[in-house]
Amino acid sequence: MSLYAYTSFYSKRLRVLFLLFIGCYCLIDTGCSPRYGPVIGRGRIQHVIRQWLRDSLFRGAQVGISVSDLTRRRNMVQYHSKQYFNPASNTKLFTLFAGLHLLGDSTTGILYSDKQDTLFIQGTADPSLFHPDFAVQHAVNFLLKDTHRVMVLFNPVNRNAVWGPGWAWNDYAEDYQPERSTLPLYGNVVWCTVYDHQVQMLPAYFLQTGLVKWDTTTGPAQITRLPEENLFIVHPAADTVHIQIPYRVMQGGVSAALLSDTLHKPVLFDPERQLSPDDQQVRWLANVPADSLFRNMMFRSDNFYAEQTLMMCSYRLFDTIDSRRMIQFVLDSLLPGLPQPPRWVDGSGLSRLNLFTPDDIVYVLKKLLSDFPRARIFSLLPTGGSGTLSRYPDLRGRIYAKTGSLSNQAALSGYLLTRRGHTLVFSILVGNYVSSPAQLRNRMGDWLRWLVEHY
Repeated sequence: MSLYAYTSFYSKRLRVLFLLFIGCYCLIDTGCSPRYGPVIGRGRIQHVIRQWLRDSLFRGAQVGISVSDLTRRRNMVQYHSKQYFNPASNTKLFTLFAGLHLLGDSTTGILYSDKQDTLFIQGTADPSLFHPDFAVQHAVNFLLKDTHRVMVLFNPVNRNAVWGPGWAWNDYAEDYQPERSTLPLYGNVVWCTVYDHQVQMLPAYFLQTGLVKWDTTTGPAQITRLPEENLFIVHPAADTVHIQIPYRVMQGGVSAALLSDTLHKPVLFDPERQLSPDDQQVRWLANVPADSLFRNMMFRSDNFYAEQTLMMCSYRLFDTIDSRRMIQFVLDSLLPGLPQPPRWVDGSGLSRLNLFTPDDIVYVLKKLLSDFPRARIFSLLPTGGSGTLSRYPDLRGRIYAKTGSLSNQAALSGYLLTRRGHTLVFSILVGNYVSSPAQLRNRMGDWLRWLVEHY
């Protein structure tokens, strides 16, 4: 072979090797996609996020962001992602994780045992009983059909207070903060309609027993309740107003009275005795599909469903209702690999004491997809234009996520499906902001749209 031919042959080989090296570098290090072309690299994404954070909306606020690419199995953004924030209703992602693992296909309904002319029942913390959200309820149908026997209500061992730690005491009459209880009925709220100087209530028990008073002083139509008792004050007006207001549970005595009124039969209350799930004569009776409860919990961020879900899990596992013990079990046994140990105190995120990091939330979101089918998880979370994500209609089918809101705290965490075929897991937590909540939410939407379009 001549010197020219020899040089030409090896020059071509060197060019081929060089091109292969460049291609591999592009695919591995710079994020090129063989299907869609170049993908924006991590450095560019971090630069864009820092530009966004210069917006005056974030002045004085603390921001933590964690974004992970499930498709390429790597972290994309970790901006203060190990810092603790109050996640507000993003706490419900951890409650959902517990419920999916421990409750099975259905809510727990009731425990019951019978002896000839007496039916003994016990609550299991199921929040779906007689709730208008559910058209078909198996445990309720069972109770309605049992017309001939006296009923005796027992309470399980319950170590929970009616409110969670760190809740706002003066929100006692707000519909987002009903009392927690062992036998919830009607969601532990009174469903009221005020119209033309009249009032309708579901359940009707409080109206029928003289626990409603009228205040005819001028003012907007509303219903209030005295802090320590079930006495409801109605302010009438010409306009029709629909209101939900929590009632006091009174350790189960009110539940027995409501059951008696609803079933039109005697219901006795015995606070000293319990049914044991280990007794062969005691049976569980489920009420509604668990996913139907979880979907409502996540779509409208239902605090009551979240609290009672933890309580149902506790009773199913320990025969005792103890949310603090349940939380510790989940952290120790189901989520031992969390990046930072959280401070988790309730099921709903109402508490100001909860503290999680963005990395923690991304971790549990990944675990949800690894432990359960993707289609199931996505069906339980609102997408753009639905539920609490109604402000992002253009992201329908691209985002499946959970919002979180408390005064001066905002959270948004979930999944993004990008136009280049990547699945991103993200958590954005903002603390101590003083700007407009709506504008802040819109700005978060801008970030997510950019990721969907460019990554």
